[in-house]
Amino acid sequence: MKRKNNKFIEISIAFILGVALGIYGQNPDYFTNLINQKSLALSVPQIKHYNISELSRSKVSTCFTPPAGCTKFIANQIDKAEESIYVQVYGMSDALITTTLINAQM
Repeated sequence: MKRKNNKFIEISIAFILGVALGIYGQNPDYFTNLINQKSLALSVPQIKHYNISELSRSKVSTCFTPPAGCTKFIANQIDKAEESIYVQVYGMSDALITTTLINAQM
């Protein structure tokens, strides 16, 4: 039984190498392009970082809801926005906040 497994492995390796060499013979840049394509897909995305200036620190608020009960506060802050709104959420399930964000976009 061990002899059959070894033979199967030898044949499988020879087959895979044959296919790889055949592909390489048809298109020598195939593997280079494949590796470059994979490395581009794995590259680290560029993340924008925003620094809050000392002047605007008093205008920045942090609020956790629903436990903190600050849904109306968040909705009011969204309504007051004049230029942009930056939101970081794990999940969005509050109807008032969702509606306010949608209305602010329009």
